[in-house]
Amino acid sequence: MLNSYRSNFTIIKLFLAFIVFITHFIFLNKHILESSNEYLHILKFISSEYNFFNAEFAVKIFFSISGYLIGLSLSKNTKILTFYKKRIMRIYPSYITVILIFFLIALVFNTNKLNTLISESEIYIYLISNLLTLNFIQPSISGFLDQNVINAINGSLWTIKNELVCYFLAPFIFSYIKKNKNWFSFFYILSILWAVIPTEIISEIHPRLSKQFPMFLPFFISGLFISTLKISSKLYLPTMVILICTYLINYLAFTFIFPVCITLLVICLSKTVYLDIKIKDYSYGLYLWHFPVIQTIYMMNNFGITNLYKLFIITFSIIMFFVYLNYVFIEDRFRIK
Repeated sequence: MLNSYRSNFTIIKLFLAFIVFITHFIFLNKHILESSNEYLHILKFISSEYNFFNAEFAVKIFFSISGYLIGLSLSKNTKILTFYKKRIMRIYPSYITVILIFFLIALVFNTNKLNTLISESEIYIYLISNLLTLNFIQPSISGFLDQNVINAINGSLWTIKNELVCYFLAPFIFSYIKKNKNWFSFFYILSILWAVIPTEIISEIHPRLSKQFPMFLPFFISGLFISTLKISSKLYLPTMVILICTYLINYLAFTFIFPVCITLLVICLSKTVYLDIKIKDYSYGLYLWHFPVIQTIYMMNNFGITNLYKLFIITFSIIMFFVYLNYVFIEDRFRIK
C-alpha cells in the first residue's frame, strides 16, 4: 500500500513541478503575452487573485509532501547520520551539476571579454555562493542575462536552502512529535511566527533576503505530524469545508490553518485513488533545470520564435532532455536507496 501512496505522490510532484515550469515560462516570456491580444486570456488568468496555479503554491505543496514522506522514512530509520547522508546525496549531486554547467554556459555566451571577466571577482563570488546555496548573494554574472526579464541564472534555487534547513530540523522535530503529539502545536505555531514575522520585517529592508528564511517550514512540519497519524480519505470533504468557511469568515485564521489543512487535503487525495503506476520521479530534475534553460533560450532570442505555444513545446522538450540525462547519470547513480 505504501508503494501505491508513493506512486501517487510521484505523480502529484511531477504535476507540481510542471506548474512551477509553466509559471516561470509565462513570467520570463511575458513580453510575448503583452505583445498580442491572442494571449489576453492567459494574462487575465495568471493575474487573478484566485489563481492557485502558480509556483509559490506548488512549492508549498512540495514541502507538505516532503515532510510527510520524510516522516514515514524517519519512522523506519532512527539513525540521524544515515538520514542526513541520504538527503545530501539526494539534493547535492544534481544541484552542483546544474550550477557548474550553467556557470560554464554563462562564461561561453558572455558578452564581456572572457579574459576581463575571469579577472573579476563576481564570477568567483557567484560560483562559491551558489554552491553553498547562498544564491541571493550573486544570482547572475554580468554580460550573460543583462537583457532578460530577471537577471538570475536560476531563480528557483532559493528554495533549496529552505529544504536543507527542514531536513536538518526534521529528525529532532519528528522525535518530539512522535513521543507526544502536543509538541506539534508548539512547533507549528513557532514555525508560523518564524515564517511570517522575520519575512515581513526583512522584506522592508531587503526583499531578496526575506525569502532566504524557512518560509515553508509550517507545511513541512504539518507533513511530519500527519505522517504519525492514521489518516482516512474521508477527512477530505470536512477539511475542505473548514478551509472555505475560514477563508470567508476570517482571513487571518485561514492563513494560520492553511498549511496543516492543505497538507491534510493532499495526503487524503493521495489515498483516494491508488494509481500504482511505475513512473520515474523527474520532479526534482525538472525543478532544477527549467529556469536556467528558459533563461538561456530567452538570451538566445527564443530561437526567433514568437508563437508562445510553439516556444512552450520546444522549451519543454529541451528541458526534459536534460532532466532525463540528469536522472540517469546523476540522480539515480548517487541516490542512496
